[in-house]
Amino acid sequence: MKNFIQNIKKIIVFVLTIDKSIVAYVVPIIIIQSIQPFIPIVFISLILNALEESKEISTVVSLIVIMLTASALLSIAISFFNRLKDIKFDILQRKISGKIGELALTMDYSKLEENAVRDLFNRSKDAEQIVGIFNNFTSIISIVITLIGLVSIIVTLHPLLLLMIIFVLVIRILKNQKAIKLYEKWRPIIAPMLRKRIYLNAISMQNIKYGKEVRLFDLTPWLNEKYEDNSQEIDQCAVDRNIEAEKQNALPEFLEIIQTLCIYLYMAYRVIFTNVKIGYFSLAVNSALTFSKKLLQLVDIIMNMSVYNMFMVDFVKLMELRNQSSIYTKGGVVFEKFENIEIEFNNVSFKYPHTETYVFKNLNIKLSPRKSIAIVGENGSGKTTLIKLMLRLYEPDEGKIYINGVDLRNIDYQSYLNLIAVVFQDYKTYAFSIRENVAINNAANQERLSVAYKASGLCTKIDRLANGDETILMRDYDENGIEVSGGETQKMAIARALYKNAPIVILDEPTAALDPVAEYTLFKDMQELQKDKLAIFITHRLTSTRFCDQIFVLACGGVHEQGTHKELIMKKGLYSEMYHKQAYYYRTQKTD
Repeated sequence: MKNFIQNIKKIIVFVLTIDKSIVAYVVPIIIIQSIQPFIPIVFISLILNALEESKEISTVVSLIVIMLTASALLSIAISFFNRLKDIKFDILQRKISGKIGELALTMDYSKLEENAVRDLFNRSKDAEQIVGIFNNFTSIISIVITLIGLVSIIVTLHPLLLLMIIFVLVIRILKNQKAIKLYEKWRPIIAPMLRKRIYLNAISMQNIKYGKEVRLFDLTPWLNEKYEDNSQEIDQCAVDRNIEAEKQNALPEFLEIIQTLCIYLYMAYRVIFTNVKIGYFSLAVNSALTFSKKLLQLVDIIMNMSVYNMFMVDFVKLMELRNQSSIYTKGGVVFEKFENIEIEFNNVSFKYPHTETYVFKNLNIKLSPRKSIAIVGENGSGKTTLIKLMLRLYEPDEGKIYINGVDLRNIDYQSYLNLIAVVFQDYKTYAFSIRENVAINNAANQERLSVAYKASGLCTKIDRLANGDETILMRDYDENGIEVSGGETQKMAIARALYKNAPIVILDEPTAALDPVAEYTLFKDMQELQKDKLAIFITHRLTSTRFCDQIFVLACGGVHEQGTHKELIMKKGLYSEMYHKQAYYYRTQKTD
């Protein structure tokens, strides 16, 4: 219960942090909803007593007019404030969705790669649930105020009625506890099914991305079969869950009918045998039934909040994971001079989370400033993992990584990001203009853009476009957007890294769509352009490493060989073997 209350508090604080003005919309609703049930209860009692006492018709009419007017005014007021609240909640929901997206964007990358965390996001991404929690919390307040008023009426008239209501209430609470356990049982079962549904939907909806293969390999029947299997799996899960739930609902609903009957019979007995006025009969019965109804609403809301608590636990976990992320670590060493950057791996050992095999074991490597470095090796040798560690996407299990002698973990994160420009193997482009894709959120500098366009080879494409670098990519947001080739998107990603003008440039096999000659030319041009910087090239094409100042060959969890291209060829080791195999392949391919 303590954790439940703390989680509610965290959600309420989260909502109010986003928009405190929401309070001004919900407070009037709480007040009106608290008062509204008493209008018919009290006035119908007064009207019946007036009729029983044969009072003047004007008195009865006056009471009826007052009751209807008050009810109408309160209904109009609550409708008005509810409309305002709904509009405000829609805005709030969009803001919360943005915040949830921010959680994903600012969380450590190593966490996002874990299936458990992705399931956590899948269960927690629904902004409606957060708004629902806040809405339920305000409903609890108004119901509690109403119950306090009704208890005072019932206790004054007939305390025995409370016992009848509490008996059924206890049954309902026990039933709802079983319902929560049922929800807890089925929730983790259905989460992977829903994740699979989202993936299948993405394939069908992102038609441009998957469209060619779907058509050429006639994948539609196969995908439809998988979608149908997934649908049947989800439907069967829902049916089994609903059957279990319905079995639990029968007894409480039957007891509520018995409770209502007992209240009427008891009050009828009081009217007939103890001379209780008919107005008090109405007051007691309506108060008791309203109390029972409101109490059951309160229990249902609290139990729903208990179900929401599973969502709250997940959401709070996400916020805690975000707060543990290195991007939120303030302070540390700030690099003001961006020159002569040296990177050193000292006895670094690393294995991916939830695996037992080490990618690196006691890795030692030093990347000197103002050098062009090539990192090569066979598939699975750890080339990309080395870059992920260097970029703080993962932390070493053992050992340390130093930047100019400073432990990487002690460097201010934002300051460190300013040191590096990266082109990943799985580079991305965005459905905005070419200029925005290259400059990103920096204020576009035309001179730097021109240099980046020319060095990456992108200028040829831009010169052929009517709108130049203002041309929009893809058609997600603009029907006039263009689709570009894989080679052109690679050039765009490279231009983005060049534009950043950082002292460390990393290219992680970004040129797979280019032929070997084009790749070699690009790397050579970039070496010339980046000669005052530390340039790191990850590539499987060894013909492109000949211009590098130093080459590191990764194998067996560490550095297997290192040296210049000429030195490594003369060693006749792993590098030489891989180089000659590739050279033979390219010669025979050219002959063919």
